[in-house]
Amino acid sequence: MKKTKLSLLTTFIIILSALLIFPIALKSAEASKDKPIVKKVVPKKVKQGETLDITIKGKRFEKEKGTSPKVKFSGKGITVNNVKFVSRKKLKANITVDSSAAKGRRTIKIINPNGKAGKKRKAVKIVKGSTPSSRSTVVFKNKSTYSGL
Repeated sequence: MKKTKLSLLTTFIIILSALLIFPIALKSAEASKDKPIVKKVVPKKVKQGETLDITIKGKRFEKEKGTSPKVKFSGKGITVNNVKFVSRKKLKANITVDSSAAKGRRTIKIINPNGKAGKKRKAVKIVKGSTPSSRSTVVFKNKSTYSGL
């Protein structure tokens, strides 16, 4: 008799726990479904001092009332000039990498207009930019040349 009561009590606790936990787990799974997912950024390497267009590939990118998702990068030195919504799987962004931006990998974060956000770690790598040459060469009409600073 004692085993039966204990068994019934255990079964009741398990069922009650499942009824309480399942809706919470289901809601959490549904919420994460709405988050944008970043799969790839092209190009993966960007140079210090460069302004360029990048393509962000993934899924669940949203556009609401003409508002495109926001694009942000970790750290300092990358400015997002504009974002163009191409499709639910593709965004285009124009960015400027500051000439003094720290070299290394950056996380990209996409924030849909509904506030849901997703990110990809090490999505972009900042590499050393090219420095313009301080030397110049002048060719005169008489075909003589001068090279100097």
